Amino acid sequence: MKFSVIIPLYNGADHIERTLDSALAQTYKDYEIVLVNDGSPDNVGEVVKKYIEAHPGTEFKYIEQANKGLGGARNTAIRHSSGDVIAILDQDDIWYEDKLEKVADIYKKDPEVGIVCHSQNVCKNGKKVRTFKPVSYYKKSFLESVLHIENTLSTSATTFKKYLLNDIGYFSEDRETKGLVEDYDLWLRMAKKGYMFYLEKKILGEYSQHEANNSSDLETLTEREINILKEYYNAMESEKRDLFKESRRLTVLCLKLLWESVKSFKSVKSFKGVEYEEWKCRTKKYAHMVWNYSEFENWMLKLFRIFSYGASHVIIKHMKIHCFRKPIKYTEGNIKNI
Repeated sequence: MKFSVIIPLYNGADHIERTLDSALAQTYKDYEIVLVNDGSPDNVGEVVKKYIEAHPGTEFKYIEQANKGLGGARNTAIRHSSGDVIAILDQDDIWYEDKLEKVADIYKKDPEVGIVCHSQNVCKNGKKVRTFKPVSYYKKSFLESVLHIENTLSTSATTFKKYLLNDIGYFSEDRETKGLVEDYDLWLRMAKKGYMFYLEKKILGEYSQHEANNSSDLETLTEREINILKEYYNAMESEKRDLFKESRRLTVLCLKLLWESVKSFKSVKSFKGVEYEEWKCRTKKYAHMVWNYSEFENWMLKLFRIFSYGASHVIIKHMKIHCFRKPIKYTEGNIKNI
């Protein structure tokens, strides 16, 4: 089994050598590394070329292209890959040395598994902040979990068999509506098709948290997540839709946006007139979104529904510990402990 490690490059000169060091340190050696310079304005291309020259024994592929965004860069890397399994590695994250070996064992032991995601340490300034764990909140449906609760898969922790893309398509390259959440869109398509997810509790890598992360733009990310969810909900057959769960999911996401906007009020004293007006309009917009997604016409029922949505979401999220007693495989209609 050969892995294709795909690494999109954009303003990553400060991090890429550390990331590549972690890839080359893998105990499992049957892999290639495909790097795509997505029109990066920094000198990441020069850094990578020197690195490749210094490591002639490793199979590298380096491609340069005009900027297409994260989805386009990943797709280019996948199209130039020759492996059986795609292993995503972002330019600022790292893997522990046994990552590919552990993942390969999972695929070999159970050929039905199509996607594997493991736990990651989240680090900031070299210090562990928390652990990111892939979980499912529903025992019989991973699709239900990612559609109605949250996405718990991290890209640098996820691998999948390449042939799956022949069925579901590649990462979206629509930057206007799906930029920053292309991965979430892909996981939803995989889950909808019923491919088996293996959620591994072992910590096999690190996610680097810093201001340059795409995920640091929380408001844009959340708004586009809402766009994807609305698209999926509207495409579902009416008898299969759960309007309560849909309303709760969208309301909770809007509450998240509203809370982040309200928190930024602490700096309101430094706002100029235009900045303050923008903040006020943004906050009103999110408040209206919360109000509109909470269904009822009666304002008291709306307030009660909003409170119950938030409370139930917190309770459900705290229940995820039950998923971590053993590694678990999930499919749309089947789940069993390993």
